Amino acid sequence: MLICPLCLKNKINILRIEKGIKIYQCLDCEFGFLNEEGFKKQKKLSKTFSYSFDEYFLNKTRLEKRFKKLAKIILKFKNKGKLLDIGAGFGLFTLILYQLGDFNITAIEPKNLPYFLKKIPKRIFKKTFSDFLQINNEKFDLILMIDVLEHLNNPEISLLQIRKILNKNGILILQLPNYKSLMTKICKNWSWWMIEDHKYFFSPKSIKKLIKKAGFKLTFFKTYEDFYDFKKNLDGNFLIFNNLLIRRILKGLFFLIFFPVYFSMRYLFWKLGYGGLIFLIAKKLK
Repeated sequence: MLICPLCLKNKINILRIEKGIKIYQCLDCEFGFLNEEGFKKQKKLSKTFSYSFDEYFLNKTRLEKRFKKLAKIILKFKNKGKLLDIGAGFGLFTLILYQLGDFNITAIEPKNLPYFLKKIPKRIFKKTFSDFLQINNEKFDLILMIDVLEHLNNPEISLLQIRKILNKNGILILQLPNYKSLMTKICKNWSWWMIEDHKYFFSPKSIKKLIKKAGFKLTFFKTYEDFYDFKKNLDGNFLIFNNLLIRRILKGLFFLIFFPVYFSMRYLFWKLGYGGLIFLIAKKLK
C-alpha cells in the first residue's frame, strides 16, 4: 500500500503516466510523487537529459523581465546580506538580485556553469546541496531555490537542513511548478511534468503543508505564469493535426476565443491558485 510521503495518508491514486512512469497523487494533501519503481525508471531517463544553455540564452530578455519583477518582491523583505543560491542553474536570477540589492553571493550548482555570475564577486560550489552541507559552517540571510525543490530526493529533509543554515531573520525563497494549475488542465503535455528530472509535484495546498511541517511560516505567496510559457504549452495541443493548414486554422480559432477570456481573468486564476508556477517567501518559525 502506498503512503503519501508528506501527510502519511493512504488516499492515493495515479495522477498521470508520463513516459511509462506512474505519478501518484495524495487525495488528502495534493502532493504528487513517484514510487520506488518510478525512481528506478527515472534514473535511466535522466542519463540522456540535459538543459540547453542556447535555448535559455535566446529567452534571456524575456526571463530578465520576469525575474526583475520577482526580485523587486524579494527586496521588500530582504535587500542585503549573505545570499545562498541552491541550484543556481545559469545564474541569471541571482545576478539580477545582486544588481538590485547588496548581497554576498554563494552559489551551489552541480550540473550547469553559472554563466551569468562569472563577472561578479561570488563563491561557486560545483556540488550537490548535501555535499555542500558537509563543508559549510556559516549561516545565510537569504536562501534561494528557484525551480529546485521538485528535483531533490527528499524535499522535507532538505527544508529542515535549510532552516538550520538560515539566520534568525533570514528568508527562504521558493519557486516551483504547480501541477494543479490551469495550464495542466488544458494543456495536453504540460512541459513541467519533466519526468526525466522532477521527482515530486506540488500544489499550493501541498507546498503550504510542507513549509509549515519544516518549521517555516509564509510571508508571501502567489501563483502566476509567463504568457510565453502558456502559449508554448498550448501549441502542443494541436500537434495531433498533421495537416499544417488545419492545425493553424484550429489554433487561430482557439486562441481568438481563449486569450481574451484568459487575459481578463488570469489575475483571478492566479489568486485562486491556478497559476502555472508557485512563488513564495517564508521565514523560520520561532
